[in-house]
Amino acid sequence: MRRSLGDNAEEIERRRARFRRSVSPTIRLTHDDIAIVRHLGYHRFLRSTHIVQLFPKRSPRKLCERLCELYHAGYLDRPRAQINYFSSSGSAPFIYALGNPGAELFSKFTHAPVPVNDWTDKNRDAKRPYIEHALLLADVMIGLEVVCRDRNDIAHIDAGTLLEHIATRP
Repeated sequence: MRRSLGDNAEEIERRRARFRRSVSPTIRLTHDDIAIVRHLGYHRFLRSTHIVQLFPKRSPRKLCERLCELYHAGYLDRPRAQINYFSSSGSAPFIYALGNPGAELFSKFTHAPVPVNDWTDKNRDAKRPYIEHALLLADVMIGLEVVCRDRNDIAHIDAGTLLEHIATRP
């Protein structure tokens, strides 16, 4: 069945802007939301595909919708440097970073000092080479974590856990 032009106009009106936050209802954070914030705190920048890899039991579509909700609520940010003007390759997965509320949440759960920087400004100032470098590191680290998760003979130990273990040794 073909849609009429009126249906399409209504759908376009409902769609949110990609790089401008719209008014979002208050959201209730879940354990997965907190885990997403932790991963972004450790990696600085992640693609939506990275986050999908880290949560294999969640539907990729639902997970991307949740990332969108977290973005519009301010917990996550989408750096504008990812916009590829004159692209002939089509849409790319969104790149996410921490927003100010996400950085505060990250510091709360990692017992790190509350950040004094405006993370939105930091994300705006990040240039494409820096973001791409961080994403390449994330490709390696998340690939390693996924492989370790699927095997019983090795375990992935993140830097925070390793430092805690070293600090408690006599």
